[in-house]
Formats: sequence, structure tokens, C-alpha cells
Amino acid sequence: MITQREITPPGRFNGVGPIADPNPFTPPGLNEILGIALGVITIVGGLWFLFTFILGIVDVVRAGDDKNALEGANRKITTGLIGLIVIIGGMAIIALLGNILGINILNPEGFIFNLIY
Repeated sequence: MITQREITPPGRFNGVGPIADPNPFTPPGLNEILGIALGVITIVGGLWFLFTFILGIVDVVRAGDDKNALEGANRKITTGLIGLIVIIGGMAIIALLGNILGINILNPEGFIFNLIY
């Protein structure tokens, strides 16, 4: 019978939705922009920690018996470690706050989508 026949167009639809074919040329959404920004900030912070930590170690080796140089090197190492702890702690606090509030703060596009629909 004609009423039992499934009528679908050839290929997939273009646009958004569960049956749509995602267009690779669409501009990035909020989720992609924030994800990229968060990734870049994390990578830059990790590289800065590594750079500061290595410079601190090199300064410890070069300090020898000079107490002032040794204290400066220890400050560099401590600053690098504090920065790394701040980066990791910030991500953990954001995730914990999102779990407590019942929202996924690290996925803002999904949160906004759930509010709208």
C-alpha cells in the first residue's frame, strides 16, 4: 500500500537536526569557540609552567653558593608550581560547580540548548 511506504528524499537533508547532514562549512558554535579557547589557555599555562620550572632548575644549578640567586630560583620554581595548581584547580572547581548546580559549565552550548528546548 502507498500509506505504508516510507518516502524519503535521496541522500540526507542539509541543516540542523537529527536527520540533517552536518555542513562542514558552518561557522563554529559557542561550544567549539570556548573549547578551543580553554584548550589553548590550558596548553599555554602548561608550557609556561614547564618553561618557568626548567629556568628555576637551571638557576638552582647556576646559583652555587649564592643565597640570593638560590632564593630567586626557588621563587621561580614555586611560582611555576602555583600556576600549575591554579590551572588544574580552576578546571576542577568549574567542573565541581557544574555538578553541584546540575549544569555542564564546560559545555555551554548544550546547557543553552537544554534551556531553549
